[in-house]
Amino acid sequence: MREIYWSAGFLEGEGSFMWVGGLRVAAGQVRREPLDRLRRALGGRVGGPYKNGVARPQYHWIVYGPEAAAVMFTMYPLMTRQRKQQIRRALSKWRRAPGRGWWRRKAA
Repeated sequence: MREIYWSAGFLEGEGSFMWVGGLRVAAGQVRREPLDRLRRALGGRVGGPYKNGVARPQYHWIVYGPEAAAVMFTMYPLMTRQRKQQIRRALSKWRRAPGRGWWRRKAA
């Protein structure tokens, strides 16, 4: 339970909850350790370091699709009004999407 609360606090400050052709929850950081902790707590993957035109290379944690939906539903009650609004917007687009995004393959 402690890891869920820690994850919520971290994502409140550093995370993003969005729909970009599919559900996505992401966070970036110059230190890899907090992102590895997110991965252990919530799944997903960590990549980097990436330069992306910033002064210090950054690592990125990301989770897609149904896993992202699970993270959003889990984090929702612990987030501020602004983050809850981001989550609601992303989930609303997800619910209306035919096939629910790129991760769901069509039956052959």
